[in-house]
Amino acid sequence: MVNYAEVAPESVTPDVITPETKNDDQERRQEIVGRGALSLTDTWALLASLRYDLQNEKTISDGVGVRFQNDCLTLAVTYEQSNIQDRDIEPEQRVMVSLALKYLGTYQTETDAFSAFGAEASNTND
Repeated sequence: MVNYAEVAPESVTPDVITPETKNDDQERRQEIVGRGALSLTDTWALLASLRYDLQNEKTISDGVGVRFQNDCLTLAVTYEQSNIQDRDIEPEQRVMVSLALKYLGTYQTETDAFSAFGAEASNTND
């Protein structure tokens, strides 16, 4: 899946940013967003994602991963890197693990890729 988007700041958070309150440094952006899965076998697949800023010619975020899926469960391990840097937002890397048991729900955990596992991990159950 590949998408092209022209993003206006006022469309991202309409309750906070309106055309009247828009700052001069908030300008329209043109991006390409792509996600894909390449099946290796009936149960294994490689995953990839990319978000690219066309105007500034740089990668905003990217990721790779592997997924195992059968009739009972789906297990995915992904590595994502975000290159967003603005005021107090720093670029980050993270590893995510997602386990979905059919008919029982999903368990997902993620951690900063370069910190000690467990110290900064967060868990979500659906």
